[in-house]
Amino acid sequence: GRQGLASVIIIVNPVGGSGTGLKIYHKTVLPMLQQAGVTPILMETKHEGHGAEIVSSADLRSVQAILVVGGDGMLSEVV
Repeated sequence: GRQGLASVIIIVNPVGGSGTGLKIYHKTVLPMLQQAGVTPILMETKHEGHGAEIVSSADLRSVQAILVVGGDGMLSEVV
């Protein structure tokens, strides 16, 4: 059978980029992850700098990837 990634952290800025982050996640990203056999760990940012806090406090040994749903600022913050 197909082997997917064990788990992926998805960091979504729910108010960034005209507030469509969660809609994009549920409509597009989540179905693709499910089809690939990935266990998604959804994390919504609550304030500026929260994406960086999420990444710095996460046990990255237990995930295979981090996905960011947001604008350029969100990506820069997390990376």
